Amino acid sequence: MILKYVDEDYSDEIIFDGRNNVVKRVLGYITNVHKTLERYTGCVGFPEYDIDIMEESFYAVQILYGKLEGDKLVHMVISFPVNTDLSDEQIMYAGQAVAVYIGERFQVVFGVHLDEESRHIHFVINPVSFVNGEVYKPNTTKLREYYGVICDVLRGYWLGDFVYDVPEKYR
Repeated sequence: MILKYVDEDYSDEIIFDGRNNVVKRVLGYITNVHKTLERYTGCVGFPEYDIDIMEESFYAVQILYGKLEGDKLVHMVISFPVNTDLSDEQIMYAGQAVAVYIGERFQVVFGVHLDEESRHIHFVINPVSFVNGEVYKPNTTKLREYYGVICDVLRGYWLGDFVYDVPEKYR
């Protein structure tokens, strides 16, 4: 099992009204119906499941706490071994469990991608906590915690070796 943060710049796609549409673009990608089969997506920390509302909520929290500089999102991926015997529903359940764990303090959206041999879950996390404005710090400790959450909910299933990838910019 591979847990990693995506190493991209998520800060510079400003559109005409000053808002940053990188959030909407990445949310659209991770929830794409061709990748998720229209049913393997979820979110925590939003009044309803709607990409426009989720993007606006990210922005509102960042404005509320005056944290408009830097990346507008954190993008994380959890990949399962190709030969795992987990069902799509079990992978969805693992994604939901991790989202609920993260969602205690941060807004999070996830999508289970089933269109490739290696099934994986994408997470988009608002880097500003809706609870107190704390900034999300991507690190290996958090990835280990998420691995622990998945091990708890998928107890007894082979998940492969734990491999994590934290880009240099987060170290």
